[in-house]
Amino acid sequence: MVGAFGENGRDAERWADEDGCGWCRRRLPAWCRVTQPRESQPLLRVSSLGVRYGNGVRALRDVSLDVRRGECVAVIGPSGSGKSTLLRCVNRLIRPTEGEVVLDGVRITHASGRSLRTVRRRVGMVFQQFNLVQQLPVIDNVLIGWIGGAPAVGRCLAQFRRFPAGAREQAEACLARVGLADRAASQASQLSGGQQQRVAIARVLMQDPEVILADEPIASLDPASSSRVLTLLREICDERGVPVLVNLHQVDEARRFATRVVGLNAGRVVFDGAPGALATQQLERIYADTPAARTAGDIDMARTDRVPQGVVA
Repeated sequence: MVGAFGENGRDAERWADEDGCGWCRRRLPAWCRVTQPRESQPLLRVSSLGVRYGNGVRALRDVSLDVRRGECVAVIGPSGSGKSTLLRCVNRLIRPTEGEVVLDGVRITHASGRSLRTVRRRVGMVFQQFNLVQQLPVIDNVLIGWIGGAPAVGRCLAQFRRFPAGAREQAEACLARVGLADRAASQASQLSGGQQQRVAIARVLMQDPEVILADEPIASLDPASSSRVLTLLREICDERGVPVLVNLHQVDEARRFATRVVGLNAGRVVFDGAPGALATQQLERIYADTPAARTAGDIDMARTDRVPQGVVA
């Protein structure tokens, strides 16, 4: 099988042989193999995905989309439409109740244990609240992205903040890429919100991920910092060919930043196309105020936004 998770990089020769997992050196179970050649398939495929919670609320309904290398996808929709749930299904923070997720030829929907940890190493996640260790230096926060792929000895030494010289050099390069090389020794708590989000992106770069997910990464940032963070994510996508999926509430930013926009309402995909095709009619459909939209079960179920004010098609 071609396309199982490997130890480092994205080169095919570093990945698994015919049916083995390059990372854990174990034979992949039959349920996770995909026979389609790696070159002909999207990097990420979501098929008929559904999530139903124990209280009967359906967060996602029959969601299908393919994401290819180099795509920058903005996911928009009202609060409660399923945006966060979708991203959490991709990195398996949530297990779907229907459908499947395939990442670079490997079915990850039912991954567990060691294979699930491997999945999460290959999926970089940028959170709204940064999730940095505030008391640690910036460079140590970035090095946290290295720990998941480190050998057992490296993980043990990391508990005492002892990292290989090569890992530190890589962390410094990641900080330089996000424009924070001069803040490596600063405590994370001393940085502004925009700077902390850029540290979080540097931490993701340390993982060398196959795909980057960002869950409302600019929700708590000022306009200038928001623009810088989104521009940085788009540049990384263009430079590395790593697809980026970003949940956004700001339609104008989605139009400016993304190569593709996916609109959700009540857990369903109601728009999937180029930003230029996002006209008033499509926005009204995405932000329709329906009972299903108000109870769709996303992380943000408090309210359902209508079409943002000031948006001109």
